[in-house]
Amino acid sequence: MYREDYSLDEIVLNLTVSVIGCVVNGPGEARETDIKARAENSRIWYVHYALAGALGLKGDMEGAKAALADLHKVKPEINSIANSYVYAPFLAYPSYRALIDKTINEDLRRVGFPET
Repeated sequence: MYREDYSLDEIVLNLTVSVIGCVVNGPGEARETDIKARAENSRIWYVHYALAGALGLKGDMEGAKAALADLHKVKPEINSIANSYVYAPFLAYPSYRALIDKTINEDLRRVGFPET
């Protein structure tokens, strides 16, 4: 039945919240979150990008390369770290970029994802 006067304590949500990316959660939790996000909506390019970085951080270079191949299928324009900043300007925010360069981007470089 529809009511407009629900209070917040009457609303029950069953959800898991996690910030995508190794920067905040650590590579294990980020990897699991990215895998779940990819299963829910594989058309979101950043999920593949973050998953590739998380897999690289965990040493799964083949998995990271596979995630980059999926990224290329979803958004071929993201063919370098520099292009990721064009399509996701929040990645270029200075404090976030400093963290992402030490984590996700570092491991993307290790698996051969170009800088420019």
